[in-house]
Amino acid sequence: GGNIQLNSSGTITINGIITADGGAGTANNAGGAGGGISITANSIAGTPSSFTAEGGDRGAASAGGGGGGCALINYTTSNTITSSTLSMDGGSGNEIGGAGVLLIKTPSSDGDLYLVSDVAGVDAGIAADLQVDSIFMGSHGFAVTSSARFILDDSTFSNTSTESVLIEDGSTLEFSGGTIENIDLRISTTSIWANNTSTLEIISGSLSLASGATISSTFETVTSSGG
Repeated sequence: GGNIQLNSSGTITINGIITADGGAGTANNAGGAGGGISITANSIAGTPSSFTAEGGDRGAASAGGGGGGCALINYTTSNTITSSTLSMDGGSGNEIGGAGVLLIKTPSSDGDLYLVSDVAGVDAGIAADLQVDSIFMGSHGFAVTSSARFILDDSTFSNTSTESVLIEDGSTLEFSGGTIENIDLRISTTSIWANNTSTLEIISGSLSLASGATISSTFETVTSSGG
């Protein structure tokens, strides 16, 4: 899907088309992944007529679709781009490509992470270290892979519907809050979950620890309700 970067110390106004879509697969090949889009400015204005970083469709019935791309919106004063502005669906295939990932932030914040796809049930993930204020998963699962470190500053790890979060082998989740809501959290072997509170409340979700997983916190109270 390529890479698009727009940088300005003033205002960037977007009323046209931005496209970083992955190409369709050829022969027996899978579709290409959506590309990367980075926009940094004091103010980001306008309403794009089309703003896409979609995965490409499969080249053959046995191949998979490309995953949705990634986007960074980094502004200081104001911004009109939201998660509903972008289309970041994965491509069609034997397996539909995963959701795209959008980070909206300011220089003084770690930002909000959005999993973006109109296709319910497809997952997304990160493979590099990332710290965010909050995460909005929607109807998508989320994975931390490739020994990455994901730091969530929010006091509640929650979602509007119950979805899975997988911390794969060698990866780390650092979560300073004490409430998990509508999250099925799975910590794999050799993964680390760092938590800085003595109380853990699980609401309409679950916590699963594989043998060998590590939690660097000592809970005095653990409660579960609603599921």
